[in-house]
Amino acid sequence: MTPTLKVATVLSALALTIPATMHAVDGVIQINQASVDAGSITIGDLPGFPVTISQPGSYRLTGNLDASPPAPFATTSGTPAPANGIEIVADHVTIDLNGFSLIGDKLNTGGGISSASGDNITIKNGYIRNWGNAGVEIIDTATIRNVHVLGNAGHGINVQGAGSIVSESTVSQNGGAGIFVGADCSILSNSVTGNGLDGIRSGVGATIVKNTASDNGGNGIECGDGATVRSNTTNGNSGDGIGAKNRSNIAENTSSENGAHGLCAFSSNRVFGNVLVKNTGSGLDIGADSTYGGNLIDDNTDTVSGNTSIPQVSPNICNGNTTCP
Repeated sequence: MTPTLKVATVLSALALTIPATMHAVDGVIQINQASVDAGSITIGDLPGFPVTISQPGSYRLTGNLDASPPAPFATTSGTPAPANGIEIVADHVTIDLNGFSLIGDKLNTGGGISSASGDNITIKNGYIRNWGNAGVEIIDTATIRNVHVLGNAGHGINVQGAGSIVSESTVSQNGGAGIFVGADCSILSNSVTGNGLDGIRSGVGATIVKNTASDNGGNGIECGDGATVRSNTTNGNSGDGIGAKNRSNIAENTSSENGAHGLCAFSSNRVFGNVLVKNTGSGLDIGADSTYGGNLIDDNTDTVSGNTSIPQVSPNICNGNTTCP
């Protein structure tokens, strides 16, 4: 055997033994269906689903990942186990879906992307659909951007870590809430439609801006205390267009044709410049110690209900005139 042939043979043999974590471009580990089937994408990753991400870093899909039959799942004692699509057990992980889809099987009770322990996770640029649980479920802090989460049996996006951001995403036809976040999170410029429960649900201190929430099975937007809710559109939801607890600023939203109130705000809220029309309940249901002004409230079953003795800081227009309760 010539020296050149010997070198080529050795290199070929080494290539077969290099783990998937070494197949990276510009430091980004690439994932496709073949690498999922082979396993060892990171340390401890078994063949099939879930893909286990156990190391910090950047990961990029280079094709669709399909967990619907007959795709293999990791097994326990020879029995297929309910599996998530991608399971993250490390901090500082970025997954670029790269325009591709992570496709589930609703007969399997796993979710699309799940993390019970990883912090500072970013998911971006692709599709997650048809999983038997949540599309995305991350307990700690995460950034979800430009992700389209469709037709999953649980929540669309469930992110509970303080400071998380969900932006520029489409979340529709999921069985639970569309977007469900914890305290001090930001929900920005999303389209949330046709989900089984609330379109958007947040903990305290949320910033909810420039979203569309329509045709959801609960409220369009439901937020905790101390929220900023601005420039959203809610229509055709089964419950309230916007439901706010206490001490929130609710401004410049449009809420129409919802099955209950256009806007239901508990106590100590500031409600300004909203358009509340054609809702089945009141246009505005408002609590004690609140202030409101500059709202257009028209053609609802009732105009203003709740604590109607609170002062109007500036005139509201109710059914064409400034005589509002």
